[in-house]
Amino acid sequence: MSNSQQHPERLMELDSRLVASEQEYEQLRTAFEDAEQSIGNLTAENAHLQNHSTRLSSENARLRHLLALNGPIS
Repeated sequence: MSNSQQHPERLMELDSRLVASEQEYEQLRTAFEDAEQSIGNLTAENAHLQNHSTRLSSENARLRHLLALNGPIS
């Protein structure tokens, strides 16, 4: 194959690789954005669960205190 025939084939190959790379980039960008959204959602859910846990712990302490005030159950 002559140099003039290889050159267009090489350009076509490079163009094809560029298109594939751009598609992969878009897929990775979308996956990254989805992961960021999931992390944000999980962070918010974690904060909510920690608040709920704190409230339950406080309620547990309050009930234990009331139980202690009533003395042992016979």
